[in-house]
Amino acid sequence: MSKHQGKQGLTRTIIRHYNKHQQQKPDDCEWLNNPQGPIALLMSDLHSIAATLGDDLVIRRHNEPPIDMWNLPRQHLKKAINAMMAQRRAKVATQDRTHLHGLVDVVQ
Repeated sequence: MSKHQGKQGLTRTIIRHYNKHQQQKPDDCEWLNNPQGPIALLMSDLHSIAATLGDDLVIRRHNEPPIDMWNLPRQHLKKAINAMMAQRRAKVATQDRTHLHGLVDVVQ
């Protein structure tokens, strides 16, 4: 996804479309299983870690600071998303593996 000003409106429209579809048909996850395009792929990945992407281009997750994709410098965006993924993996691991029970945070 390019951060070119001319693409911001198109990006918001695509996100709004996917979010509207998900609200109307929450059980229909075809777009999550077969995402088409970079925005749908990102939204599918975010959905897998219990995060959402609003049409304001902000990634939100419960009890986490929001990530403004449009205004965050590119070099920091990748690090922020990777940190979210690592936190989710650690949380799932602590729930699934008894020897990790009680692990609170992941040090990066």
